[in-house]
Amino acid sequence: MLVAKWRNQFVYADEVAFQKVVVNRKELRCPTCQQPVFIKKGQFKSPHFAHRKNQCLSFSEGETQEHIYLKKLLFRWSNEQLELEAYLPKLQQRPDLLSCQIVIEVQCSILAQTRMIERTSNYLSHGYQAWWLMGEKLMPKGTLTALQRSFCSYNKLLGCYFWCIDAREEKIHLYYHVLEFPKGELFFQKKEWAFKQETLAEIYACRFQKRPPICQTELFQYWGDYQKILFKELVRKKKQTFELQKKLYLKQKNLQAMSHWMYQPSAYYLFFGVQIMYYRSYFEELLNQRKKMNLKELNEFFQVWRKQTTMKKWTFPLCKKEELEKKLFLECLKLSKIEIIRNFEKLGTN
Repeated sequence: MLVAKWRNQFVYADEVAFQKVVVNRKELRCPTCQQPVFIKKGQFKSPHFAHRKNQCLSFSEGETQEHIYLKKLLFRWSNEQLELEAYLPKLQQRPDLLSCQIVIEVQCSILAQTRMIERTSNYLSHGYQAWWLMGEKLMPKGTLTALQRSFCSYNKLLGCYFWCIDAREEKIHLYYHVLEFPKGELFFQKKEWAFKQETLAEIYACRFQKRPPICQTELFQYWGDYQKILFKELVRKKKQTFELQKKLYLKQKNLQAMSHWMYQPSAYYLFFGVQIMYYRSYFEELLNQRKKMNLKELNEFFQVWRKQTTMKKWTFPLCKKEELEKKLFLECLKLSKIEIIRNFEKLGTN
């Protein structure tokens, strides 16, 4: 905790520790539960407040030094009006930093995926934008874990993207046009900002700047022979692939005997994984040999397809499921060489 309450004002741990403000330390209180707190500091620890009895539901006493340092770094980074550890009573949550309707959260330790989704969904449902920055432990080191995936966002300018923050170099990193391939490899482009190179508001606004994506040739190069990859996964009885095979068997289909276009690269594999084969299979099933559709038919086709294929458990709280389902549908149209009717992008997804 970097902020405490003394009488009717807020004081920061650094100011109290180094006597930049003079307070009666016995009167220091937690801003949320109003219980007494005391200042902690040491040779290797940043100054911070802690409860005398750890009974507060708002603050965790298990913060890492990296987390404390990065909160202070971000607070010093920007000239904008930021609130440090501001409590949001309606949400019963306390983001690391708050800037109007943008909450900034730094995640340095492993967190239960369900908890991350719950916290993010709570912010979004109350009209806040959630900006998560992953610390050193969560920076990508090859494949993405289930938790790391939940920090991914998506828009048409940057594709799939996520943010990291480096305490040692004092830099913010943006990973964008992130693609995952069936063997687990990641492809991404990256931009970084050094301390105070730009304001936090300018950095966050970067997600609206268009950047060239990976070219189709590279996509094919990294994708590999997906039919052979699926065969090896079935031999190893990989859970998701094996379960999908059983589901397709019920429809007299086989993962090893699908139409050629279904094994082609997908830009959305990171979100849907091997299930793209089920979505593509059902797409072809509904298609019924048609090579051309008018606008009304196409919209009806999309609604039926989406109703049957939509994922019940969506673990990407920062991404709109409907938008990515629509992208996947358009990809099926393109790969199966169905004539795309103009203005489909403008159709609603409800």
